Amino acid sequence: MCFFNELLRWRTAYDRYLFACVSFLWPRRKAELPENYFVLTLGLPGPLQSERVAAKTEAYPDRWTTHIVLSRESDLDGELFGWVERAHQFAQRK
Repeated sequence: MCFFNELLRWRTAYDRYLFACVSFLWPRRKAELPENYFVLTLGLPGPLQSERVAAKTEAYPDRWTTHIVLSRESDLDGELFGWVERAHQFAQRK
């Protein structure tokens, strides 16, 4: 997971707009979270419909903040990287 964190930090640092960040936010009650986890927060143009989404809010019209809890290496899959790419593309259009 360190590689993923470094990748996001690099990509967000060199882009004009922030599109993703990693934190230890509690998007759910602490008892509902895995022992070891981090949260990937994405800015998206619409609500993400997935059971993997821990929380989502419409921060501004047509701008959704989406929190995804990641706790296993297998969480880093094509679906997740697709969402990261969507967030990146959305940020470029703002």
